[in-house]
Amino acid sequence: MKNLKSSYDECINNGMIYSLREVDIEKILNMKDIAYEDLEAINYINKDKINTLFKLHYDIIHILSEALLIFYRISSANHLCLFTYLCTKYRDFDWLFFEEIRNKRNDLNYGGKPINISQWPRIRAKMIEYIHALSKELESKIHNFNKP
Repeated sequence: MKNLKSSYDECINNGMIYSLREVDIEKILNMKDIAYEDLEAINYINKDKINTLFKLHYDIIHILSEALLIFYRISSANHLCLFTYLCTKYRDFDWLFFEEIRNKRNDLNYGGKPINISQWPRIRAKMIEYIHALSKELESKIHNFNKP
């Protein structure tokens, strides 16, 4: 597994992290609403449907991360580079965890490999922690947008 710095360098060198012309606040607000709608939907899913729950938690993290990076006028071509940039910008975020869930999502979606039930409580708790952290940061950025 690569480390954060080598992944970041590779993403930059390959043009997978790129600049946006502007901060599209309407897009950010729409993405936030979509993520929050998914978050609400989690309450209606049977708790033993861990693959579905995992995918929803992952999508929320993905959408919130993407929306947050728009404030920096940054976008990425893939999830690896998105999370690499995010964890470079927010040093207290655990890049290895983001890599773990990204790989599990790929294994689930493309490899047909379900989430290990014994790992789910740990993964779920950490995903919820990051959903809260990303939401808090995003809300702060929205609140302060265009303030002098």
